[in-house]
Amino acid sequence: MVTSEMPVKSQTRAHGLQLWINLPNEHKMCEPKYQELLDTQIPRARPQDGVVIKVIAGDSQRVKSQIYTRIPTMFLDFKMDKNQAVTQTILATYNGFIYVLSGTAYIEEPKARLRQKRILPSPSPRTVPASSGCRQRMRQRIL
Repeated sequence: MVTSEMPVKSQTRAHGLQLWINLPNEHKMCEPKYQELLDTQIPRARPQDGVVIKVIAGDSQRVKSQIYTRIPTMFLDFKMDKNQAVTQTILATYNGFIYVLSGTAYIEEPKARLRQKRILPSPSPRTVPASSGCRQRMRQRIL
């Protein structure tokens, strides 16, 4: 397997996250598929003031991604102002986690801080309030 990511020159610090999914046996030897989108091509849900959700894969708040996935997958990028909360439905057959990129998020208890991951227990829905301005990625995949 060979991967190649080339950083773009910028005055600001860039964050890169890769998500690798263990496919079911019937898809393990399939032809790889690469999809590239500009940030401006990623649809966004804005369920309320102070909350923006980039829908990278799957759907959220009635907004659907154009990314093809071989198996049902959700990959969401939440940006929330301080003291905002949002509820994201996660199917009971999914597992998931949240990775906090900046700020602090309360995901049930305890709170998740910068560069911390929280595994999301079942069942759905989950309410994810931000306590101090927060950016987080949420990913779920069907079991």
